[in-house]
Amino acid sequence: MKVVLKADRGFLLEAELTDGVNPLSGKTVDFYYSLDGQEWSLIDSRVTDEEGKCSTSFSYPEDVKMWFKARFEGDEVYDACEDVAVYEPPPPPPPMWLQYIVYIVPLLIVLGIVLMLVKRVLMSAKT
Repeated sequence: MKVVLKADRGFLLEAELTDGVNPLSGKTVDFYYSLDGQEWSLIDSRVTDEEGKCSTSFSYPEDVKMWFKARFEGDEVYDACEDVAVYEPPPPPPPMWLQYIVYIVPLLIVLGIVLMLVKRVLMSAKT
């Protein structure tokens, strides 16, 4: 089984259950989330379609690292299986003061070079 994670203002969790070759339809897949990868909370349970696929959506109020798991408990024919996907939030932007330094320092260097060139031109014009 695999879990596909799509994140855009919430999460779309998709699972695909197969016996290795053929899709397994009519099987219940449980979707979970975790904030530490250890303790899991149930999001939803869905039944696979004729292609062995099912999905659910989930949202969380904070943009934090999260683990998602899809689990098939198994039955009289098939063993239990699960898969985990991890969402990593994008890194926060650098602080504003650092952004100013990154943009202003090169500008000041260029301005200093231009002023030195102007000074040289003026000094050579005097002689």
